[in-house]
Amino acid sequence: MAEIAEFYPSAVIDGIEIRILLNGGYRIDLLADCEAQMVLIEYAGAAGGARVTDRTGSK
Repeated sequence: MAEIAEFYPSAVIDGIEIRILLNGGYRIDLLADCEAQMVLIEYAGAAGGARVTDRTGSK
């Protein structure tokens, strides 16, 4: 996590959740498990976009 904070100083890191704000009003929300060396892109798009919270599947 320290390396992520070093490369992206504006990143907001809360446990395994990471939000990186990008130019042009975009952001990336990640879940990072450094021990397993895995990263999940939870959301990538407009900064005002909603974060996915309901994962019940398609209808």
